[in-house]
Amino acid sequence: MTLTQFAKLSGIKIVECGKEWGGKYGYIYIDHPNITNCGYKTHKEAYTSWLTDTFGEAPAKALMQLLKE
Repeated sequence: MTLTQFAKLSGIKIVECGKEWGGKYGYIYIDHPNITNCGYKTHKEAYTSWLTDTFGEAPAKALMQLLKE
């Protein structure tokens, strides 16, 4: 499973944001569509930020290793 697949399965959707946010992309939680986190230059950057924001830095690194295996 990839990070993208895991994020989508967890209810994360990538959206486009305005240029004033510093990055073209952001993510929303499907369960909470009124909350958008913007300012990422790539989809991968947005997904990685979501993972870290959700689980914390150390667990996010561990999950990334598991997803790569």
